[in-house]
Amino acid sequence: MFRLSLVALFAFFLVACIERPEPANGGGPGSNQQENTSKATVSVETVSKSVAETAGTVTVNVTRTNLLSEVVTVDYASNAGTAIVDTEFNSVSGTLTFLADETSKAITVTIINDNDYEADKTFAVVLSNASANASIQNNTTTITITNDDPAPVSCLAADLDLAWPFGGLEGVDWVVQNHFDHDDTTGLADYMGGTKTYDGHKGVDINVSSFREMDANTPIYAAAAGEVIAKADGNFDRQTSWVTYDWNYITVKHANGYTLTYGHFQQNSITVNVGDVITQGQHIGNVGSSGWSSGPHLHFELKDCSNVSVDPFQLAVWASPPVYNTSIALMDYMVFNYALGTFEDMKDPPPNATTVSTSAAVTGGMTIAGGAVGDTIRVEFIKPDSSVWFAGNASYTQNYVDKAGLYYWYWWTTVDSTTGTWQIKWFINGVEKASHNFTVQ
Repeated sequence: MFRLSLVALFAFFLVACIERPEPANGGGPGSNQQENTSKATVSVETVSKSVAETAGTVTVNVTRTNLLSEVVTVDYASNAGTAIVDTEFNSVSGTLTFLADETSKAITVTIINDNDYEADKTFAVVLSNASANASIQNNTTTITITNDDPAPVSCLAADLDLAWPFGGLEGVDWVVQNHFDHDDTTGLADYMGGTKTYDGHKGVDINVSSFREMDANTPIYAAAAGEVIAKADGNFDRQTSWVTYDWNYITVKHANGYTLTYGHFQQNSITVNVGDVITQGQHIGNVGSSGWSSGPHLHFELKDCSNVSVDPFQLAVWASPPVYNTSIALMDYMVFNYALGTFEDMKDPPPNATTVSTSAAVTGGMTIAGGAVGDTIRVEFIKPDSSVWFAGNASYTQNYVDKAGLYYWYWWTTVDSTTGTWQIKWFINGVEKASHNFTVQ
């Protein structure tokens, strides 16, 4: 016979009540999710950030959520990573106190600008020891101090590798007219001990044949990469004599600390501005004759870290330097339907004449680059019947070779009454280099 005591029945009822799940927050059967509001949560706002070393300070924000009705505290301290304490930042430590309803606090760290070129450096601000009524979520902000100091300069000429600033061919499209003068007295001495310079010249002059090349917008290219630190443009660009006028120029500073000045540009042709970082071979402007200049050319002046002018040829910093003694070559020829009295007209010649009146003067000119002792040049004026009416000749002596790289030569004659097509021919060392027809009428 089954019997159940009153005590056993009570015990069974009690156990059943204890094991029965209790719904949470009004949830249905089996729900036991509850929001934990028993503690506040403190956290750094961001786990990483960057700051320039010139910024002066950096701020780390710390936030508090939950349990806003109570006071919460948390300690903080900086930890050095690759950054050096008291050299690149000042260490900090302390305690943040969040009063009731406060949700944000700031930690300020002083950043020290050490003026050294170096890799970016890091340090951290770390939270610890929250009060008993709080927990820490994200405890660390890692701060990167970004270097903004320029790379050190070597001041070594060997760190330059200069490209030639002109395109085309030596002796045809351009020629070195004047080298750097190394003689500190009234004498002359270029880098080879010769006299292809003028007294006190502290650069390299690279000439084109005449203003025809300037008017054709002959480009000049950057010899090396660097930053433009000075510029002037807009000045008159057709000077033919050494008179003091403002010139058009730029100065570029290079990674090794040297500077290059490019001068005498064509007016309003400079393509770069102060602050621009340019690349080797970049078009920077066109050849001109602004400032103290007797004809279209580029003045190219290199200075070292002490701002002293130095010779790129003597320093051997050209990647592919031109030869010292340029082989003789015809750069250009000119035809004038009048008797030329001076070579000045050859610097800025009109278009070559195509008609000449009977019994009038005609001039045949030529721009010659380079030359060696014994080289010959010749101009022939030829009648319609192919006979030579007049010829002009010259032979190079040591005097010509020792001086400038470019010379103007011209001869003129008066034609007779023979009408028809005449011709001028130009020869170098007996080889015809150019010819031009004109009509006598």
